Amino acid sequence: MLIPRVAARRAASPAGESVEQSREPESAESARQTPETAAPDTASNGAIPRGSGFDGQAQRWRDLHIPHSAKLMLGLCAIAFGALLFATRNLDFYYDEWSFLESAHGWTLRSYFVPHNEHWSTIPMLIYKTLLLLHGAHSYMPFMAALLLMHVSAAFLLFLVVRRRCGDLLGLIAGTIQLFLGRGAEDIIWAFQIGFLGSVVFGLLALHLLGKRPAANRPRAAAGSAALLLALMSSGIGLFFLIAVGVDLALDRERRRLMWTLIVPSVAYVWWYLTFGRQGTASDHSIFTIATLRGLIGYTPTGVGTSAAGVFALSSLWAPIAFAGLTATAVLLWYRKHLDCGLAIPAAVGIVLQFTLTGLVRAQYGTVQATASRYVYIGAVFVLLILTESLRDMQWRGLWRTAAPVTAAAVIVVGGGAVLIQKEHAHTKMLTTQKYELEITWLFRGAPALSRDAVLDRQLLPVVTPALYYDVRDRYGSPLPTITMAKLAELPSRIVNTEMRVLMPLAVSAFGASNKAVIVAPPGCPMTVAAGGYQDVTVADGSTVSIEALGTNATSQLVLNSWYVGNEPDGADQHVSAWTRHGLRVKFPDTGRQLSWHFRVQVAAGSPVALCLGNNGNGSTL
Repeated sequence: MLIPRVAARRAASPAGESVEQSREPESAESARQTPETAAPDTASNGAIPRGSGFDGQAQRWRDLHIPHSAKLMLGLCAIAFGALLFATRNLDFYYDEWSFLESAHGWTLRSYFVPHNEHWSTIPMLIYKTLLLLHGAHSYMPFMAALLLMHVSAAFLLFLVVRRRCGDLLGLIAGTIQLFLGRGAEDIIWAFQIGFLGSVVFGLLALHLLGKRPAANRPRAAAGSAALLLALMSSGIGLFFLIAVGVDLALDRERRRLMWTLIVPSVAYVWWYLTFGRQGTASDHSIFTIATLRGLIGYTPTGVGTSAAGVFALSSLWAPIAFAGLTATAVLLWYRKHLDCGLAIPAAVGIVLQFTLTGLVRAQYGTVQATASRYVYIGAVFVLLILTESLRDMQWRGLWRTAAPVTAAAVIVVGGGAVLIQKEHAHTKMLTTQKYELEITWLFRGAPALSRDAVLDRQLLPVVTPALYYDVRDRYGSPLPTITMAKLAELPSRIVNTEMRVLMPLAVSAFGASNKAVIVAPPGCPMTVAAGGYQDVTVADGSTVSIEALGTNATSQLVLNSWYVGNEPDGADQHVSAWTRHGLRVKFPDTGRQLSWHFRVQVAAGSPVALCLGNNGNGSTL
């Protein structure tokens, strides 16, 4: 139920005092007013007590009161937390997380300050270390629960920050959009993003604590300063909130005396950067070059526009239009209110700095980097602060003024939720491939021919080798089952064959076949493969196949395929050459399980070849 706040101040009473204290004055001037000096029947800078009456005048969005709005927002957060935790129950560790899993057991005090991907990551490292000590890696759900707790906390804090100045309804709209922000899915469904979300949560907490009017008391201000420090210790995203808070305090004459709260976090960050941070900064190029600065011309608007489009559940294709719309909104706000724009100016500074500072490192890879959903999530917080401020003073009376924005917000939330579901399904499908790869890796952990330092998957598992995976699984456990050879045959054949070749590759080497040219296939080599043809054979575990070109001064261009599951090769071609007096020896890996491999030799060009099944290059048979 929407209730307009009373435009007149109530007489002092116990009930009236409670209502008055629920909404704080919005400026130093309004804070200094008293019931005697405030004009009757008028609002004081929007600092209007809640009530159930109606003065007959047109009300604004900031005047709308929703009973128990905080409890309603908490309920939405609880629903989102449960739904997302259930939806992500089958996820597993991914990409950068394996670096944490590999090294966590050896972390020292210094390790918690060494940058990860250029970020100060003390807080996420502490969270991962704690969860690994308590639960190991037997389940990914504790890690997702920690991430989702951060996520719903960010949404609830955004609600509190917006509600203070813009009212209950706009606070609920902003918090709910952030809660189901599908275009920021990476920060919602990948636990490793707990660092980015930590910066958002502590940054919003600082805005909430230090945004109190009249100015916060010393304990509250100290808590806001501590929140900023924790935001910086979570990731570099904390810098943008530090600057936004600084701008917010600087623009308010009364709260300007709280600028001291920025000293400790700022000094701490400078100390960290000079002592540790410079070691993790990309050094392959200078960030202050003409090319880099030119790249920012496209990178920053693309990032800001993608974040603005993401708030409306739209893709990066809408970034130019969204950027233009957000810019026009900000300019109009400045024209109407100048410096009295609440958090719109700090948010505008924050989002521009977010993509400008990020672009100094990432713009070299193109503007597509600015559209990453992990950046959209952060940018959306700043965008929502700007948009809600622009709607704050709009009149709500009349059906279209009430129903249209609420309906639009509902559509946006539903659209964002649909995108979030789609992204979660795509992520789950991708991790299903990883799951199969890790199960196969564990199955062949005792294979004599195992290549322990091979990279399992350069796209999904670029830092994971069999040696690393075995070490992590032995130390912390795994949510994955131990499969059997029978189960292996049921897995997708392409994944099985690819992973077996990665774990146990063919060993192809040249050898001196004979002192003279071989015109016909030698004894024991009954198979001849003509030019343009191919031959399929079945080869036992650990066996050798030799290939010799036939003819005087012959050269053969060959395509080799090996596979375990299926009747046809899966396209993983290996191109080699054989020539007169120099044959090829192909050694099949010993899996330790007496398997039979499929092998195809195709003569793509050149002379025919003799195919010999045996343990040497002279054609002796098995």
